[in-house]
Amino acid sequence: MFDLSLALPDRSIRSSTPPPAVAAGFLSPTADRATFAARWHLLELKHDIRSLDLRQLTARRTDGHGLTADGRALTDFVQITQESAGIGFVTALDGATWAKLDRKQRAQIRSPHEFCFERLLRQVFDRLDSQDANGMLTLVVPLERRSWETRLTALEAALARDTRTDRLLTSVTFAAPAFDRRLDAARILQASMRAELRRKAASGRSVAAQSLTAWAVQSTICEIWDAETCKRRLSKLD
Repeated sequence: MFDLSLALPDRSIRSSTPPPAVAAGFLSPTADRATFAARWHLLELKHDIRSLDLRQLTARRTDGHGLTADGRALTDFVQITQESAGIGFVTALDGATWAKLDRKQRAQIRSPHEFCFERLLRQVFDRLDSQDANGMLTLVVPLERRSWETRLTALEAALARDTRTDRLLTSVTFAAPAFDRRLDAARILQASMRAELRRKAASGRSVAAQSLTAWAVQSTICEIWDAETCKRRLSKLD
């Protein structure tokens, strides 16, 4: 049995210079929840912190040198994610690309955040389906009361669009990040990819592999919808 811990995109793509929409998931064995949480909590004790400052993801990874205390701590948390049995999944829609799409292309996507979430589930479903892993998946959604209604609506819409849902999915559960730390792992993947896309937009090229964000997503299964991908694949979506 597997859990897919989710970090859902926000609804921030509205301005003339929109940020990237990013959905992330951390797929791991259900039985690993307690072990993963224990290792995570031990690092919180080591660094004497209660929550991660994801702004430190923009720091460069140089063997700890030049990082703030939060940056060094975050490096340890990224390492736990890399060393675990979990698999990271990320789907992103580049903000600048969205701003340049014509009306027909936007109609195909409908909503950037919902599109990314649906494509994320599609990635995971494709992997499970290829292995005949029926009835083995639980979706774990962050327990944030202010967004319950919005997230339930997004979940319902995304699951309704994939005919494999009833066969592959066992349940959907809401969990508090303080008790299921795999949600933090998904949040790191989401923030890392968002930072990478912003850096690429600013520089016109991918950032150096030594950046903490690049390290965080180096083994992640990614689907990035930039201008070239939209041009090539949008018309072929089912």
